[in-house]
Amino acid sequence: MASEEIQMNRIARNQSKAGWDERCLRVPPSSFPTRDSGFVLLIVLLVLAIGATVLAAAARTGGQAALLAGSEQRQLQLRWGALSCQAVVLPAAEDLMTPQPPRKPSPEWWHDIQLGSMTFHLVLGDEQAKVNVNRMLDLRGESWLTGCIRRLQVGDRQTPPVELRPLEQKDAAGQVLPRFLSFDQVLRFDHPSQLVGVADQDGTVLRRRLTLWSDGRVNLKTAEMAVLREALAGKVADSQWNALEALRTSNADFTMTDVSAQLQLRADQLQTMNLLTSLGSDSYSLWVIAVDRGFSHYRLYVRGGGGSGQGQLLTFVW
Repeated sequence: MASEEIQMNRIARNQSKAGWDERCLRVPPSSFPTRDSGFVLLIVLLVLAIGATVLAAAARTGGQAALLAGSEQRQLQLRWGALSCQAVVLPAAEDLMTPQPPRKPSPEWWHDIQLGSMTFHLVLGDEQAKVNVNRMLDLRGESWLTGCIRRLQVGDRQTPPVELRPLEQKDAAGQVLPRFLSFDQVLRFDHPSQLVGVADQDGTVLRRRLTLWSDGRVNLKTAEMAVLREALAGKVADSQWNALEALRTSNADFTMTDVSAQLQLRADQLQTMNLLTSLGSDSYSLWVIAVDRGFSHYRLYVRGGGGSGQGQLLTFVW
């Protein structure tokens, strides 16, 4: 009996162990972590990181492209705005510069134009109302020209140093002559704002007293008296200057006959006056200062040689 009971207990234990093993075998594999699931998780995280990096790069590239497109658009607006101002103002320069009472003759005309978000400051100048440095260099030499420029600077708020650096060029006859082609060959300055600003008091008075591009004759009607004194130095007596100034003040439409009578010029003096001066201009310049978001962009257009709307057009950009 005892042996049978022991045997029965052994069978029961074996069946119980078998049942437990069977239950263990029925447990789904997913109930236990495996090496494969960890590897998949790493792959997913890596893909997400790469995707985030690609999206960030795309967003940055898109932002840079948008900024570049906006900058190009503003540059295009700036160029077309400046060209439009030049195309409208320079052909009408003679009419704009002709003084209308009570406005007195002036070598400059100022005007502001708003185009979109940009402000364009226009400074129209009569180039024959200025001392031509090339003409004076030919007639009087470099030493006299240096002194002339410094005398024209007296009382100026901006006094860029005089630094004459002419280039040698051949004229029609093949003769080599020194010539100034731009202001940086005459004056030493770091920025065009030292020459011209957004208001009349900005820049230097030399802007309206010196030129490189006219035919050398000085406009008696629009030139400042300081310019006339330099251009006609030694040609007009001291007693005649007051008479000339009185004529300019009282009669805006005076003729050379009026000048001769007012100053009581001799025939040879009148001939000299005709060679050195004029009563009009065929050379004009236009400064266009475009202000955009606090930054100023400078352009200078000069036209001359064939009337206010004709002749060669020179363009300088800063």
